[in-house]
Amino acid sequence: EKDQLLSLYMGRTSKLLDTLQITYTEDVLKNLILDTFPDYRSVLNKVQQIYISGIKELSASSVASAFDFDKLFALMMNGQNPYETYLTVRDNYSSNIDDCIAQIGQKFPEYLKKTREDLIPKLPMIVITTAEHQDMMVRAINKNIVLQSLVFKIQSILNS
Repeated sequence: EKDQLLSLYMGRTSKLLDTLQITYTEDVLKNLILDTFPDYRSVLNKVQQIYISGIKELSASSVASAFDFDKLFALMMNGQNPYETYLTVRDNYSSNIDDCIAQIGQKFPEYLKKTREDLIPKLPMIVITTAEHQDMMVRAINKNIVLQSLVFKIQSILNS
């Protein structure tokens, strides 16, 4: 059943990419789909972000760069009002939860180093917390709650 769905998703997505005039390779397209399989909505959201960003070639780096994670990172660094933080994460990042958590793990340490080097000693707890939340994603019924939890936990770590 997985192979059949994968084939259908690849066919639909390749037609969409062709229509949007975004070039791609079969391998990159397959990885894009498998990254969130069987959640096809996430694939469509990623393609939409790539298109909106003006990217004309689907690649591993274009998928990651199609989304402005700096705003999320700044929110984690400066979020003062918990309810406003909740609304911002819910409204702006709920369609990219897997990417957000992955990018927090991959890019947030460099962002922290560039913007607030004095907070680098807090990095081990941030990495551990991010890993714990990545593990939670496998079992999560509502992935948005996992992302919300990670953002609030990182804010707590940075403010302690």
